[in-house]
Amino acid sequence: MTIKQIAIKIFKSNLKRYLFYFLCNSFAVMVFFMFSTLLFNESLHRSKEIEEGISEAVMIPTVALLIFSIFFISYAHSAFIKGRKKEFGLFMTLGMSTKDIRKIILVENSIIAGASICLGIIAGSLFSRFFFLIIMSLIGVKSVSFELNLNSYLYSIGLFSLIFAIAVGGTMVVTSKFEIVKLLKEERTSKKNKHANPVMAAIAFIALLSTLYILFANFGTVPENDGQLLLFCTISIMITLYIMISQLGSFCLNIIKRRPSGYYRHLLLLTNLDYKFKQVKKIIYLITVMVIVTIFYIGFVLNIFLGAEKAATDLHPYDIAFVQTEIPFEKLSAMMDTKGNPITEHKTLEVSNYFDSANYNYRTVFVADDQLSAIANKPIQVDKGSYLILVQLNLQGKAERKRMVADIQQDLPNIGIHKLQSAMFGRLINSLNYIDNSLIVLNSADYQQLKNNSSEVQTAEIQLLNVKDWKNSKEAVMKLQEKLTAANKVTPEFANLIQRRLMTEQEFFQPGSKIGLYDYNKQGGGLVLYLVTFISILFFIATVIILLLRLFSELEDEKKNYKKLYKIGITEKEIRKIIAGELKILFFAAPLIGIGISLVYTSTFFKESGMNVEIYRSSLSISSVYLLFQLIYYFIVKRKYANQIIGD
Repeated sequence: MTIKQIAIKIFKSNLKRYLFYFLCNSFAVMVFFMFSTLLFNESLHRSKEIEEGISEAVMIPTVALLIFSIFFISYAHSAFIKGRKKEFGLFMTLGMSTKDIRKIILVENSIIAGASICLGIIAGSLFSRFFFLIIMSLIGVKSVSFELNLNSYLYSIGLFSLIFAIAVGGTMVVTSKFEIVKLLKEERTSKKNKHANPVMAAIAFIALLSTLYILFANFGTVPENDGQLLLFCTISIMITLYIMISQLGSFCLNIIKRRPSGYYRHLLLLTNLDYKFKQVKKIIYLITVMVIVTIFYIGFVLNIFLGAEKAATDLHPYDIAFVQTEIPFEKLSAMMDTKGNPITEHKTLEVSNYFDSANYNYRTVFVADDQLSAIANKPIQVDKGSYLILVQLNLQGKAERKRMVADIQQDLPNIGIHKLQSAMFGRLINSLNYIDNSLIVLNSADYQQLKNNSSEVQTAEIQLLNVKDWKNSKEAVMKLQEKLTAANKVTPEFANLIQRRLMTEQEFFQPGSKIGLYDYNKQGGGLVLYLVTFISILFFIATVIILLLRLFSELEDEKKNYKKLYKIGITEKEIRKIIAGELKILFFAAPLIGIGISLVYTSTFFKESGMNVEIYRSSLSISSVYLLFQLIYYFIVKRKYANQIIGD
């Protein structure tokens, strides 16, 4: 009998196991293909309906999908191989070498991979159109058509083949350590936690809380160090979290032992739970990390999506703002002032760009107090011989405000005015790439003197407009942007500045409009929200499958254990209660820990915005939905698992 014939006979005798493995891999290929139709859709990248940069947002959930796929495919493969070890041991007793075992593994997995690719591509081709139409409908885009191209097929097949080959390659390496006795006794071997140490769990728990506090307390105090702090704390959290979870069963058991009455009353539950935690600690850890990322990221994106209108009005006090070019304003206003959506207000702000004669990469923007007062609709008066700093950022912390003012003062050019009158914080002018977030406000007389007497000053006019309905101004803003792009001319000073900021000329002079930011947040937030939610659902389903596999793989052993307990007097009701207690902890420990840590991350990132309760609404909503699904899942599994164990 050849190796190929042996593989076919084994396949027929274990059809359910092979079918499950095959469907898992086919599912992964299908998801790859569905995402690739977005990645490689040329009309999506060219569409004028989609704000610039939105199409690149697909890359974020694609990376998440890649991480999910590595985990899912690898675990499905390891579960499949683990179920085959007894067969491999039997084959080796009949004279097969590890080389023959490798051949069987290679032939089986090659057939499964090929079949999975075929089914996954077919299913992906059928469902990807529906997937694509839902996304386009969600972000309100009608001009982008669905496309299937060669890159989608190559990407799906190539990425799956790479991950699958690595998983199979790892198994091929492990086969060199196969021993007949261990393979035959694999199912009856109890895995013990060799490093069970309640003290280690307590230390890890304290270290975890300390790291979370350090992150919350110090993030934002020194912005230039935030990246390093976030990386260090996140790595520390991941390490201490794993140690804590791996020792959690032993830790809880040790604590409860100090109360003999409680310990002996729940002896069976506690000892079995300790064993279960040792078996599924990696799964619980992965679920916890998944919950942290899911709750924080989806809550963050949902907050952007739901707050798109507020963000647009906060960052753009006026409906439209742009830098005046050589095109007369009358021509531009005629394009904006339509019959159905007329201009209701128009104001002009002159700004003076002061360039350092030694280095044109640095500039300071000056404005006159009387002109700024007209724009802000409130009195702003600067004494002669003094200056006022306007910072158009929402900085809540006093230390951060003080540091910002000190940095601005340090970079001020020597114009003969050195007295700081005060500093203002808040948005008065639309967010424009042309204007920095900080401006220097001078007395109108000092401003005129600076403008007239300095050869290092270049003036420009910012046009600020309000229209009847800014939500219907998209077409007019697009026409305005096209006109301004064609007419923009930059001096050498601005060319150096644009180059230093790694921008294109078009980006530098881009108008700032409410509708532009509103569409960007709605489209980007909606797209990423849908994709990440989709991946999170996949991750939830995957963890459901994995946890079920782990529980039901030991079903026969559990039946034997509970049968013995039943014989010594434990009732069916008590057995169901023990099972419910075990599953309750296994199902809800990871989500609750993950939600708690994700809320700390949310607090950390948004603490400068006043710690408003609204910030947490999105995260708490997602947490509630997740716990609801977990609760439904728990009740279904509890009933099925208990019935399977108790039987007749």
